[in-house]
Amino acid sequence: MFSYLSTHLFHIAIDYGPRSLSTRVLIGSWWFFSLIMIASYTANLAAFLTTKRLKSPIDDIEALAKQTE
Repeated sequence: MFSYLSTHLFHIAIDYGPRSLSTRVLIGSWWFFSLIMIASYTANLAAFLTTKRLKSPIDDIEALAKQTE
């Protein structure tokens, strides 16, 4: 299985591939899982880098006691 996955990573031509249905389903599921994880990581990173960091108006106990809202 590692050789099959590495051939797609490095674009190496091979004569064999997964023959049984269970192996094809396993490899297809792995690629789909990898796609979802990479997309989620990229979306989370983009959201994290584009948001502004707001400074909290409350720094200490006195500021908390003085607030009116």
